[in-house]
Amino acid sequence: MSVRYPRPLSPGDRIGVTSPSSGVPEELRERLAVAVRDVEARGYEVVTGRCMDGGGHISAPAADRAAELTAMLTDPGIRAVVPPWGGETAIDLLPLLDWDRLRTAEPTWVVG
Repeated sequence: MSVRYPRPLSPGDRIGVTSPSSGVPEELRERLAVAVRDVEARGYEVVTGRCMDGGGHISAPAADRAAELTAMLTDPGIRAVVPPWGGETAIDLLPLLDWDRLRTAEPTWVVG
């Protein structure tokens, strides 16, 4: 299989934000909001997922995090996926990702 690269991002593209590992604690939500506003000011649309809870070690159960990440990576309207930070506990998503859907989807940038 050859490597497929996503096309470069352009203003107007949608960027998904999800926490496949730890989420965003309440006291840091404004920091995330500032980052989202900055990205939107550059002309991008930001879609924030449901798996963002920062009250514990992980943002949501592994199955929910895997489903949301898979959905964002296979949505042709989302051109990049950006976690708010970290990723240490995202390793538990590997057996839960829908690899067949990911393989056939258009490539999507993943930051992190």
